[in-house]
Amino acid sequence: MNAIARYSVGLGLVLLAFTADARMYQWVDPVTGSLQMSGRPPGWYRSGWDGPRVRVFDNGTVVDDTSINVADDEMQALREEAFRQFDEGQLNALKRLESEALKEAEREERLSSVEDLMIDELDEEPADTSLPDTLNDDTIDQLKDLIKQWDTLNLPLGGGE
Repeated sequence: MNAIARYSVGLGLVLLAFTADARMYQWVDPVTGSLQMSGRPPGWYRSGWDGPRVRVFDNGTVVDDTSINVADDEMQALREEAFRQFDEGQLNALKRLESEALKEAEREERLSSVEDLMIDELDEEPADTSLPDTLNDDTIDQLKDLIKQWDTLNLPLGGGE
């Protein structure tokens, strides 16, 4: 796997870890006493189980606090919405990752085809090694086509990774 593909996969995993959703869940770990924050709701969030207090932030604003008692049906709705949003964010991140992987595969395929063309041309024996003083229209068109092919690859001039 080349460096760009490794970078794309790594970036995708980071995006997967930090979904596009700006919702954060905050609680204090009862064992260590340390503050915990996550983009994923903890398992006990708005459940019947008595876990640590959870504060929910959405874009920096507190939208829920489990220390506030709510009706059972509202508690269930909050819980379902929290886990639905998390699952939806994970799905969107996976779709973005898949899209980037497809783009990278297409780019690799284009690069491979150009490399094959270059290798084929190197294997051929040149008929005449001297360069003409002038170029005819056919040669100019061929050069333009080569430049267009190169531009579609979106490669840096060095062609490196």
